[in-house]
Amino acid sequence: MEWIGSLVAALVVLILVVPVALAVGSVFLLGCAGWVSYGSPSVGRAAFHCPFSGRGVTAGFLTLPGSEQPSDVVTCSRFKNERAVTCAKGCVHMVATGWAASPMAPRYALLSGDVAYRPVAGRAQ
Repeated sequence: MEWIGSLVAALVVLILVVPVALAVGSVFLLGCAGWVSYGSPSVGRAAFHCPFSGRGVTAGFLTLPGSEQPSDVVTCSRFKNERAVTCAKGCVHMVATGWAASPMAPRYALLSGDVAYRPVAGRAQ
């Protein structure tokens, strides 16, 4: 009859302790994976008057996640080959980066009795 106590203890460990340990371990592993894998850089395009060339250009700026300024100029319409940017890239320090909501998200969310709109880049609501 002593085996009944051992069986009950094994069932308690199997039913209560193992799922909690797996859940805590999963959260820890996912947290580590999120911390290790940093967000990928994005490219934003802007049209402006270039003070260095004296004409209107369209440039693509490479921005790292979380930064307020672009880190590099990827393309520029000033050059014949837009991807071969050979200037000093002084415009990088004149540009500020802003983050907008993803176009995949809906423009509105239904709330209890009202509608909440997300901001749309470029125009005021």
